[in-house]
Amino acid sequence: MNKEILNYTYYERIVNDYSKDKIFNQSLLHVSVFNKINLSFFKIATKKNVAFNVIIKIPKIYEELLFELYSNIYLLAANQQFYESYANPEYKLGAILMEKGKQGKRKVRVVALKDGLFTLEEIKKERVGNFSGPAIYLDRSYNYLLKNFVHIKRGIQKRSLENYLELFCQLNNLSQKEDVIPTEFNSVSVFIGSRMLWDSFRSVELLKSNLWNSIPCQYINREGKKSETIGISPLIYFVPNYKSANEFIISKGIRVYNIILFDEGFDEINQVIQDQNQYDFTIFGVSTRSIENRLEHIKYWEWHKEEIDLINTL
Repeated sequence: MNKEILNYTYYERIVNDYSKDKIFNQSLLHVSVFNKINLSFFKIATKKNVAFNVIIKIPKIYEELLFELYSNIYLLAANQQFYESYANPEYKLGAILMEKGKQGKRKVRVVALKDGLFTLEEIKKERVGNFSGPAIYLDRSYNYLLKNFVHIKRGIQKRSLENYLELFCQLNNLSQKEDVIPTEFNSVSVFIGSRMLWDSFRSVELLKSNLWNSIPCQYINREGKKSETIGISPLIYFVPNYKSANEFIISKGIRVYNIILFDEGFDEINQVIQDQNQYDFTIFGVSTRSIENRLEHIKYWEWHKEEIDLINTL
């Protein structure tokens, strides 16, 4: 594309139309004007009840813009799933809960339910030669549990839980003391990308922590080996290819809201489209490679170098 034939008025209109949405991640991560346009595409394409498939092509030379876009989509998709799952949890026998609040460090297990009260057994650490004493039992109401505890899957560091609570409370204008903060989710987004990219989210500063250690995510490799960020149910899964997503997530009955491709998985796109008819997820992709053999079920937007350079000057 020749820069001399670009229509400046056209690109000014695109910038005005698609970058005026000020709510992207509520400014928790930096978003360039160019990526506000791309995030608008993501937001529109994955909107509930009107969703459609989109693949965007961005030249590989724009590494910083690509990483900025990956990071923001990761956060935006996680908050989308959080919002979809905002509902009162159930507390079943055996459930492990952790106390909210900066002072709270107690972990408890639900051991009985009678007359509307939950009996909680405090989980105490035992050290060699230093037994911490007998378990403490508490009887608490459902509303008390809602305000003071969150459900966890396994051992979790207090700081990791605080990262999660602080992030999603700020994104959704919630109060840790007054609002229900879900840790079980109705649906998830699945990202297809490299392990290196997933690990690189540790470098993205976010509030008092980083992007990697603030969002509950599970990485599953080709052999099914799992790695987790924090010890609550995943909002997001990250896999190296679509075959792994199908084998270890979708076929297990986990409800998938979005399949998001980060420069991987495009060689499997026909299978993804075929499975979409059965599982009803939305497909969104960011590719650095030329888009060949376009499918009728997907909308495409291919950015050229001259366009990106022009938008970066507006």
